[in-house]
Amino acid sequence: MLAIGGNSLVLQPFTVFLKASLPVLLMTLCLSNEHRENVMFLCGPKTINFIGDLNPTRYTESPSISIQILKKYLENLRLLHNSVLVQYFDELLIATKTKEDSWTKEQTCNECLPGQMEKNLSTEFIIVGFEGNGQLRVALFVILLLIYLLTLLGNFVIMTIVYCSTNLHLPMYFFLTNLSFLDLTYTTIIFPKLLAHFFLRSTQISFFKCLLQMYFFFSMLSIELILLTVMAYDRYVAICNPLRYSTIMSKTACIQLAIGTWMTGFLVPLPHTKLVSELSFCASRTINHFFCDMTALIKLSCTSTHTIEALTYLVGVVVAMVPFLFIVISYINIISAVLKIRSTKGRCKAFSTCGSHLTVVVLFCGSLFSTYMRPTSTYSMNSNKLLSLSYVAVAPLCNPIIYSMKNKEFTNAIRKLKSTA
Repeated sequence: MLAIGGNSLVLQPFTVFLKASLPVLLMTLCLSNEHRENVMFLCGPKTINFIGDLNPTRYTESPSISIQILKKYLENLRLLHNSVLVQYFDELLIATKTKEDSWTKEQTCNECLPGQMEKNLSTEFIIVGFEGNGQLRVALFVILLLIYLLTLLGNFVIMTIVYCSTNLHLPMYFFLTNLSFLDLTYTTIIFPKLLAHFFLRSTQISFFKCLLQMYFFFSMLSIELILLTVMAYDRYVAICNPLRYSTIMSKTACIQLAIGTWMTGFLVPLPHTKLVSELSFCASRTINHFFCDMTALIKLSCTSTHTIEALTYLVGVVVAMVPFLFIVISYINIISAVLKIRSTKGRCKAFSTCGSHLTVVVLFCGSLFSTYMRPTSTYSMNSNKLLSLSYVAVAPLCNPIIYSMKNKEFTNAIRKLKSTA
C-alpha cells in the first residue's frame, strides 16, 4: 500500500473507496454503452456523496494532501478512453474541488486570530449604499441633501425658539430640545458619509471609523427610545397627577432624567462594539448597506457571531421592548384619565398635549421594529435599507413639524419672537 509521510491514516478512507469502486469501474469496460450509463447513473451519486461527506481533517492535519491523493487517483483513471467514465470523473473532480475550496476557506478563517484589534483597525470596508444609474444617483443625492438640510434647519429652529422663549421653559419642551439635539446628532453621523458616497464616489471606510459610526448610531437610537419613554412619563404625570406635576417634574428631576438617559444610551452599545472589534474578517469586505449597520457588518465575519446575536436580542428586549411597554402603559393610564374628564374641551386639550408625542412614538418605533424585529425569512438587505431610511431620515425630519404644528404655545412663542425682532 502507498504511504505518505508514514501516516497510514491518510489512506484509510481512500482504501475503502478504492476497494468499493475500482471493481465496479473495471467491470463497466466489458459492458455495452447503455449498460455502462446505467452503472454510472447508479454509482455516480453514491460516490459523489461519499466525496462530499468525507472530511480529511479527521485523518490528517493537512487536508490538501488527502485531496491531492484523491485527485491523482481520479486523473489516472481518466486515461481510460470512455466518454461516460470521463464525464463521471469530471463530476467527481468538481465535487472534490468544491469541497477543497470550502476546507481552504475554513482553514484560512481558522488562521485569522480573533482579538487582534490592531490588525482590524487597518482593514478597509466598502459601503455599497444605494445602487443605480447616473440619473437615479443624482436624484437620490438631491433628495437626501434636502432632507438633511431641512432636518438641521427644523431641529435647530426648535432648539432656538425653546431657548429664547421663557414661556416654553417647561419639562415638556426641555425634553423636546434634547430630542431635537439628538436628531441633529445622529443624522450627522450618517448623512455626510452617505452624501459623499453619491457625490465623491467615496465608498471606502476604515474599520475604526466604521466602529465609531456603529457605536454612536446605536447610542443615539438607545437614547431616543429612553427619551421618548421619559417624555411619555412627563405626559402621564401632567395628565394623571396634575397637582403634583411641578413637584415631581422639577428642574433638578428633569436634568437628572436627561443625564441618566444620555449616559445609559452611551453605555448600551459598548459590549456590542467590543465584541465586533474582536471579529475576524477573512472574506468579503463589502457592507451591503448605506452605513455601518451591525447586522450587515457581522455577516462578513468568518468567526462565530452567536454571542453578539444573543446579546443583541437581550439588549433589544431591555432597551427597546421595555421602554415601549412603559410607553403603552403610560398612554393606557392617560386615555383612561382623559375619558373621565366630563367636558369635551378639557378632553381635547388633554389629548392635544400628548398627541404629537404619540405620533412621534408610532413613527419612530414602528419603523425601528419593522427593520430589526421581523422574521428572518422576510429579511433582505435591500428592503432593510429603505426601512432604515424611515428612522434615519424621515423621523428626524418630521419631528419638528409634528411638535410645532397645532401647538398653540409654540405658535405663540414664534409670534412673540417675530414681534420683538
